[in-house]
Amino acid sequence: MKSNFKKSITVLSIGSTLLFSSNFVYANNLELEKSHWGYFTMEKLVKDEILKGYEDGSLKPEKNITRAEFITIINNTFNFKDKDENIFKDVTKDNWYLNEVEKALNKDYINLITAENFQGDKDITREEATSIIGYILDEKENGNKNNFKDDENINKKYKEYINGIASKKYINGYEDNTFKPSGKITRAEAATIIDRAIAKRYKESGTYNDNIDGNIVVISKGVSLENSKISGNIYVAGELDKEDLKLINTKVDGKINILKKIKNVVNENKLSKSENTIKSKTRKKSKNSSVKDTENNNINNYKDEEIKEKDLDKEIKENKFINSKKTQIIDVEGVLYLVIVLDKGSMEDYNFYIDNNEVKMTKVNSSGKIIKTELKDRKSLNLKVSKDLDEENIKIHF
Repeated sequence: MKSNFKKSITVLSIGSTLLFSSNFVYANNLELEKSHWGYFTMEKLVKDEILKGYEDGSLKPEKNITRAEFITIINNTFNFKDKDENIFKDVTKDNWYLNEVEKALNKDYINLITAENFQGDKDITREEATSIIGYILDEKENGNKNNFKDDENINKKYKEYINGIASKKYINGYEDNTFKPSGKITRAEAATIIDRAIAKRYKESGTYNDNIDGNIVVISKGVSLENSKISGNIYVAGELDKEDLKLINTKVDGKINILKKIKNVVNENKLSKSENTIKSKTRKKSKNSSVKDTENNNINNYKDEEIKEKDLDKEIKENKFINSKKTQIIDVEGVLYLVIVLDKGSMEDYNFYIDNNEVKMTKVNSSGKIIKTELKDRKSLNLKVSKDLDEENIKIHF
């Protein structure tokens, strides 16, 4: 993938089970995988060498992810390379994830979920995964800041990070407004959280003029942002330090965090030629913590869980033809698409209008229930789907 790592909103497929169900079988059926709500996001992360696919070309979006696999994704996302000596009794040189564990130990975040034993082959939970991301991003809210009905079931050691991540909408609850902290997280869910938390990664040196709505991660030396605006935080990651990034006439609404040693204090300083000040950040080493995270955007068990997409506003009271919760604008490699999910019929049954202009749709799946059309660069649109004299209108903001 190019250095541009733009935020995407996942495509949703149709099924009977939502995000956290394993009843839908995707193995070795690549066409079916492509209709999965998380496929485009996973594919993007595979191209960016954050996530790995399988030898048969499948991504297995509904497969639960283990602790070892999750920390590997985290290390890849932030390009963590430095290592500390392994301290876990159950991790040996025979384990494929030894190097990943040593990287996680160097950045201290692994202590959140384990003590003497790592249990690398154990499926990671929602609260464990969420807390790790919150810890690294330094997103935390003290007190009960979430609206989850099962808030009392969240481990108190992780609650501040879960509250922080939830407040930024990197994770969502289920339709019944629960978080299910001990639930497992799938590969698609893990990819979605990473994608929502990180709007763009800078992997190559160069001068950039960008306006980014969200957080960015810099993992290459020689990156310079000129005349840019970053609405979120900047994370200088990998083993880089503050002098490896230059900000020239650039506004940063959030914090600038140096992740070289997360557990150390980053002293307040200025980046070279920058208008922005690095705000001090203290990381306290936390042992025996546990984290769980997951994102709600699957298609399985739609009755039991809710899909709440970030920055998605649909004004409609009653659905006639389309599923408004799953119809959305997505960004695939910098190209915007409107993806419509039909509850009734197929694309051949209706006429489609964007801002009163009729458009042609293209099938995503063979049934014609999931369809798409390419968009010009835009932030919102009015969608009308009509059949004879009956029509449905939705306003969508990207």
